[in-house]
Amino acid sequence: RLFAGRPLRSARCAARGPRAPASAGGDPMADILNACRDPATCTVPVINCCEELSAVVGREQRSPDSEQLHVEARHTQATRNVVDVEAEEAYFRRLEAASRLAREEERRQEKEEKERTQQEKKEQAERLEAKEAARKERDLVAAFLRVHEYDHVNAKKRIRWFKYRYPLHEAVETNDPTVVALLLRAGAEKGLKDSSGRTPAALALKKDKNGSHEQVLEVLKLQPGN
Repeated sequence: RLFAGRPLRSARCAARGPRAPASAGGDPMADILNACRDPATCTVPVINCCEELSAVVGREQRSPDSEQLHVEARHTQATRNVVDVEAEEAYFRRLEAASRLAREEERRQEKEEKERTQQEKKEQAERLEAKEAARKERDLVAAFLRVHEYDHVNAKKRIRWFKYRYPLHEAVETNDPTVVALLLRAGAEKGLKDSSGRTPAALALKKDKNGSHEQVLEVLKLQPGN
């Protein structure tokens, strides 16, 4: 506080003697030292003088090789930062891709499970429908046999003393192609002959008048049977 604002000189500066002429090569350190050798003309405060000397010394000590090393170090650090950022971005991209694949796989499995469930329900419905249709067919065949007094689909029934026929002949007589088809599917033999030696097809041909038994003949022709 006593020397605030006063251009103080250090004892070392005063001991250096009178100011030397300015350096010919424009050396800043020599210029500062020369300015401090004359106590009468030195106007540089001690603190400022020391700071300026330190700055000059720092600049003098920093060689071109050192500057290059500093530049390379900064460049290396910047490169590392860029590499770190790129690596982090690549990691998050891989993470996002893996997450997307996981979601797609989950959706695919859900879709397959849904399709499999629908297919199972469809097959079950078809089985139930086929089972119900088979039951209805059996009921129709049983009802036909019961009405016409046949024990089974290939049973022979006597109608007169020497006259007899089979369920298929009975169905041809009634001109019912549906019953003919059901009897054949139930195992009726279409090669059985009645008492007149006629097969169901031969009987249908005899009964056919202007195509009246055409459907029965078609069923007997197409439907498999013995």
